[in-house]
Amino acid sequence: MKCFFCVLLPLIITLTSCTTQLVKPAEFGGHLTSYEQLNVTTAADGTETLRWVSPKFTYSNYSKAHFDEVVFHPKPKVTEQIGNTVLSDLQIYTGQKLKSVAKKLGILTNSKGSKVVSVRMAITGVKTTNESFKPWEVIPFKLVMAGAGAAIGFRDQDLTVYFEIIGEDSLSQAPLFTIVLKINGDQLDSKWDQMELKHIQKAFDKFSEKGIAALAKHLSQ
Repeated sequence: MKCFFCVLLPLIITLTSCTTQLVKPAEFGGHLTSYEQLNVTTAADGTETLRWVSPKFTYSNYSKAHFDEVVFHPKPKVTEQIGNTVLSDLQIYTGQKLKSVAKKLGILTNSKGSKVVSVRMAITGVKTTNESFKPWEVIPFKLVMAGAGAAIGFRDQDLTVYFEIIGEDSLSQAPLFTIVLKINGDQLDSKWDQMELKHIQKAFDKFSEKGIAALAKHLSQ
């Protein structure tokens, strides 16, 4: 029995470790030139995120937003679950969605110029991990069985996409805001389930609609 708990305790600690919406320093992608000014704040969708905003980014100084093409920085690793096709689809969709929402709100411009904010977004990571355990699942027998399931691939897989966003004056390139965040998509059924664009669309749509609406409030239209 004593030996059983020696095995069980590390398993409980590992499988029930707390998760957070904040991106850790080890997960930074390098799209930003500096991460020192970032502060923990509440994002437009209600989740905690890392953000910095310049005092020069005011309602009277800017009226439109220009969006560069979304890039990878660095390019995520292709795995059995995350293929080149879905990564390409993700890159195209996120860029189109941002512009679509901005156009709907009347802040989109296709050219850089005076009073224009240039927005550069990078996808800095796409990862799948075993689903975190809920408190009510920490029952020895169920925990051991679920742990065994995770080991052979039957545990649900959490899908996380990481983003870093830079907003700057489109003419001077003076920094106006930086954001580092991660978005959780729909779960995959197992380690054999393939990621598809639909797994992240709903979550990204929510982020983009609320995020661009928050950006629009800083612009004089």
